[in-house]
Amino acid sequence: MLHFNTSKLAVLAAVCLLGIGANRSAQAVVTNAGPSCAEWLKARRDSYSIYEAYNEGFIVGTLNGMSVASGVSLWTNQQVSISREQVYFWVDEYCRMYPLKYVMTAMGSFAQEVSQGAYGQAANHTGSPR
Repeated sequence: MLHFNTSKLAVLAAVCLLGIGANRSAQAVVTNAGPSCAEWLKARRDSYSIYEAYNEGFIVGTLNGMSVASGVSLWTNQQVSISREQVYFWVDEYCRMYPLKYVMTAMGSFAQEVSQGAYGQAANHTGSPR
């Protein structure tokens, strides 16, 4: 069985996502939505699997990339650090409420909530397509 260190996966995902904000153009950017909420919840219910490690790495890398691209820290809430487990729990709850959506959509909602709207303002200010 393959064992991946989730922190290494997170670093790899973050490095991959750093390029998202580096080359902004007037064209729409197409991205992969990542795991669906149904896939996320299934992996969370199953005993530890490669899919759980992938999904957790996707979450960490996505939040790191969103933070770097926007300049808004998404790992703190009113100066209090947020743990990975707290983020995973938040995504669990979101996906239970919206099982037909994607984890990427959950991350956008999380970013808006934890930053009290600052993420959306920063993303629009940095030149995101309108």
